[in-house]
Amino acid sequence: MDIVFCTDKNYIMPTGVLMTSICVNNACHDIMFHVVCNPNVTQNDKDDLTSITLKYGKKIAFYNVDAASVTDFSVGRKGQPGHITIATYYRLLLPILLPQEVKKVLYLDSDIIVRGDIGPLFDTDLGNAAVGAVADMSEGQIYMYNRLRYSYQFGYFNAGVLLINLEYWRKNNILGECVEFAKQYPERIKLHDQDILNYLLRERKRALPLTYNFQEGFLYTEVAVSLEKYEDEIFATESDPAIIHYTAIKPWFKLCDNPYRGVFLEYKSLTKWKDMPLVPVTLKEKLKKICIKYGILNFAVRSYRNIKLN
Repeated sequence: MDIVFCTDKNYIMPTGVLMTSICVNNACHDIMFHVVCNPNVTQNDKDDLTSITLKYGKKIAFYNVDAASVTDFSVGRKGQPGHITIATYYRLLLPILLPQEVKKVLYLDSDIIVRGDIGPLFDTDLGNAAVGAVADMSEGQIYMYNRLRYSYQFGYFNAGVLLINLEYWRKNNILGECVEFAKQYPERIKLHDQDILNYLLRERKRALPLTYNFQEGFLYTEVAVSLEKYEDEIFATESDPAIIHYTAIKPWFKLCDNPYRGVFLEYKSLTKWKDMPLVPVTLKEKLKKICIKYGILNFAVRSYRNIKLN
C-alpha cells in the first residue's frame, strides 16, 4: 500500500500523528509512506518520521521539492484561504516524483486521523477513473460551480483524501492539464489545486463513501441544506468514521472544540510529541471560530451534534 503526504516543517508533528494512527490500525498491511517535503523540512524532521516507521515495521521515502517546481500555481491571492501553503500543489507532481512502478497511491492531508483498516479503500477499483474522492462538505454551494464554470450535476470533491490512479495521470498528462488551467484561469481558483482537480476531473472520478473523509461540515447540529442528500449516510457514519478530516480549526490548537479532537490527542500521546503543548489561541483563530459559530462562512448552523464514537 503506497501512501503519500505533502508537508512542510509546520506540519511535521501532525504528519507524524497521522502516520502513527495509520500504523496502529493497519498493522497487517505492508505500507510504503512517500513524504513530499518542502525545503524547510530538516533532516531531524525526517528522522522523526522515519522512527515511526521503524517502530511499526513500515517503510518510508522522502522527496525534496521546492517552490520553483510549482511556479505556475499561486497562493496568497485575494480570496484564497490564508492557511494554505505552496506545499498543497506538490501532490500534482506525484506522477513525475514517484517511481514509475507505483501505479496507484492514497494521498492524505496531514490534518487527518485514520481510525480503521484502509485496505478496502486502497483496493477500490478505479477502472478508467483518474481519482477516487469523497464529496466536499461544501458540495451543494452553487457559487462554487458558478466560479469554476461547470454544472453542479458533476459535484465537487474534497482533495484531502485522494485515491490517485497514477497510471492514468501519466498517460493523460493530468499535470500538464493542471498547469494549463492555472495559467488560463487564475481568477477562478480560490481553493487551489482542489478547484483545479474538480474542474478537470469532473467526469473522470469515482465517488467514495463519506467514511473515508469525514469532514467538519458533517458534524453540525443541523445538516446543511446543501448536504441533505447525504443525511442518512452522515448519521450512519458519525459514530465510526474510518478517516477523520479536521477541515476547520485544527485539533492541536487550544481553541478547537471538534467532537473528534480527543481522537487526535489519543494518537498524539503515542508519539514523541506527546508532551508538546497545544498551540495558543491567536486573534485570527478567535475570529475564525466566531465566523464558524455564527454562520458567517459557508454553513448556516455551526454548533456540533453530541457524537459518541464506537
